[in-house]
Amino acid sequence: MEWNEYNAPKALWYLLDHGVFVKSAFKPFVTSDKHSFGYGTLVIPVVDQNLSVDELHKVVSEAVQLSGVEAFSVNTGFSVEGVDLGSNNIKIITKPKVAMLVGDGVVSNEAGFVWYLADSKLGMPITKVNTNQFAQLKLQDYTTLIMVSGNYTPLGETGITKLKTWVQQGGSLILVRNAVSWAINAKLIEEQLKKEEEKKETPRIDFIEARDYQGSRGIGGIYLHGRPGHHTSVGLRLLFKKSSRVAKSYQLSRTFEESI
Repeated sequence: MEWNEYNAPKALWYLLDHGVFVKSAFKPFVTSDKHSFGYGTLVIPVVDQNLSVDELHKVVSEAVQLSGVEAFSVNTGFSVEGVDLGSNNIKIITKPKVAMLVGDGVVSNEAGFVWYLADSKLGMPITKVNTNQFAQLKLQDYTTLIMVSGNYTPLGETGITKLKTWVQQGGSLILVRNAVSWAINAKLIEEQLKKEEEKKETPRIDFIEARDYQGSRGIGGIYLHGRPGHHTSVGLRLLFKKSSRVAKSYQLSRTFEESI
């Protein structure tokens, strides 16, 4: 399955949720029938599955029908170009278990669109955890934690230490918008925000265009439908982390490669 399809993450979640063992290509390859596959391509081996061949075929067919993403079959693991399917550049994808902080201090509309995206576009459940219950949360039970914009002061130093330890042990932390600056100020991550250069001259805008101009500078609650390049296709797998890599902190990108 090619990862540059819009509904590829939906197909991936369906496969993982139904017990299918899935890998991802970190380098492109060309199969014996001369079909080219790019970065992020989903590779589903027939062997080493916990399902029978018939059960595997049934689940893959259901994922194809649900997502509209085409699945291609190959007769050999050897490629005519690029990496072979048995290469260490074809890496395992672990089924994610995701939590998101909500409640006091959290921007509700951002939490809402993240939850809606996962629920309606992926069919993937997200556990919503109130910030004042974070101390009782067993982070080790989750692979991914999402933090949208908000004031996370209630977490305190104990909560920050808890987050640091969890990330160091392999947890994936997704920070959305202002949550990034909070994490930097809290010394949770060692990053620096790039300051926008001040423009000497401000372009004149007619009052009638002001609403459209302000709207173009915000991203809350919108969807961008495009065809990402290989660097974003790997980045989109924030939730679907391969098991052999220790994750650091991530920030959801606000830019997409324009290849529509």
